[in-house]
This record gives sequence, structure tokens and C-alpha cells, in this order.
Amino acid sequence: MEISSTRSRILDAAEQLFVQRGFARTSLRAITTEAKVNLASVNYHFGSKEALIEAIFSRRLELLNRKRLVNLAALEKEAGTRPLQLEAVLEAFIRPSPRLEHEPESGGEQFLKLLGHAYAEPSQHLSVFLRRHHQKTLTRFQDALQQCLSHLSADELQWRIHFMLGATGYALAGQNALHLITSTANGGPDEAPRIIQRLIAFIAAGFRAPASEPPARVAH
Repeated sequence: MEISSTRSRILDAAEQLFVQRGFARTSLRAITTEAKVNLASVNYHFGSKEALIEAIFSRRLELLNRKRLVNLAALEKEAGTRPLQLEAVLEAFIRPSPRLEHEPESGGEQFLKLLGHAYAEPSQHLSVFLRRHHQKTLTRFQDALQQCLSHLSADELQWRIHFMLGATGYALAGQNALHLITSTANGGPDEAPRIIQRLIAFIAAGFRAPASEPPARVAH
């Protein structure tokens, strides 16, 4: 019980400090002070600052990706032999993100801010970890999107999924995430569903665009 409590305390303290200061400017010493533990405890539970960051994202992203996969499975069951609808697939992927704000288990608004730091402070280590962590979910959604977008090659679809992740991350977890999700400047939280619908419409239009042509070669 004590081991579990110490580990959770370190995770909570590190997450809070990373949100406030960013990853690079937060030292292990600051984390141990906030969590009221010694450095040996951090090394015992995580081994390194990079592993601690991974653990923070893992405990939050597992819930997010689980919800996304549950949504997609429900869509596929409802569709049966009929083709999936693009907007419905996108909604299954995007809509769980802002809902995290209201779920304590997910880390709520604080975790969305942490995601914002991940986009603002890109690192090779974190990028590789997030890509690996999302792989199963993205593979399932890529298969579903390919059904909706038969005019796109697998390579072109992967690029557009990459752009979708960028647009979604910026809109929901960027520097203006609090205003976008709670809409404090636009009339309260009831605005959030309309923001999501705008985002889905924007991304769907990008997916439906004609396949891009390879660049023309310049004659020498």
C-alpha cells in the first residue's frame, strides 16, 4: 500500500510541476521536494526522468485510447456490413479528448495542459514513446478510415492521419486549450460540442480532398 501511495504521489507531483514549468525546466529535485520523497524513491519506482514522464502519460493515455477503441467497436457493430461514415469515425477518435476534463481518473484539464507541453516541447524520446503508445489505436482507426477513403493510398492516408493528430492536438491541448474546451470566452461549456463539430468538419474535408499528386520534376 505504501509503495503504491509513494509512486502515485511522485506521479501527481511530477505531473503538476511539468504543467507549471514544462519538462526541461522541472528537475528531479523539484519533484522530490513537491512529493515529499527522496531521490532514491524516484530512482526505485522509475529509474530516470524520461521513464517518469512515460509513466505519467501511460496512466492517462490508456484511458483515452480505451475510450476511443470502445467508440470504434460500437460504430462497427452498429454498421454491420454497411460502410462506416467518415465523420462518425472521426468523432469516435476526437470526442473523448475534451471529455477528459470532467473525469478525475483521466487527470482532467491538467492532463490536457500537459499534452500541450508535449506539443510545445517536442523531444525525440517523447515523440517515439507517444507514437508507440498510440500504435494499436491508430492502426485500428487507420483500417476504419481506409474503408471510408478508398481513393487514398495507404501512404497518403498515413500522412493525413498525421495531420489529423496535429490539428486535434493543437485545438484541444494547445496554449488556448482552456478557452477552446470550457469556452470561457464564448458562453460557457455548452460551446464545447460545437467546437468539436467544427474540428471534425475541418478534418473530414482534409481527408476527402483529392489524393495529392507527386511533385513535378524540374527539367534541367
